[in-house]
Amino acid sequence: MSEYELADAFQSHVQMLGTFFFGFLSATSAYLVVVHLTRREIPKFLARITIAIYTAASIFLIASFQRQSSLLLDIRGLMKAKLPWHTAVYEPQWVMPTIIWLAVGLMTSLFVSSIWYHLHSRKKDAGAT
Repeated sequence: MSEYELADAFQSHVQMLGTFFFGFLSATSAYLVVVHLTRREIPKFLARITIAIYTAASIFLIASFQRQSSLLLDIRGLMKAKLPWHTAVYEPQWVMPTIIWLAVGLMTSLFVSSIWYHLHSRKKDAGAT
């Protein structure tokens, strides 16, 4: 691979990580808005379907984010010999994996919190009526 191809592959994977992360944030935001606005009216069956769809989308986005992260770290390893001037190569090696796992942890926490909010708000509304 040429220097340009390595730098381009690295940049493309960084952009893809951003796409997965913001896609997850968008899906979570939409899910929470729907849950908040419809929690009193939505039937139990539809609530379960909504949770299943959100869960499937979240698992896909979190797993894809993690997989792209692994590829990004592999590309950074290849860049060490050909692109020693690149910021990702000469920064401490623990920085990128730490940021990646913090993002995965944040996404997982948001997912669990969103499901908890959905279930808790339905239980709270059921007890209030």
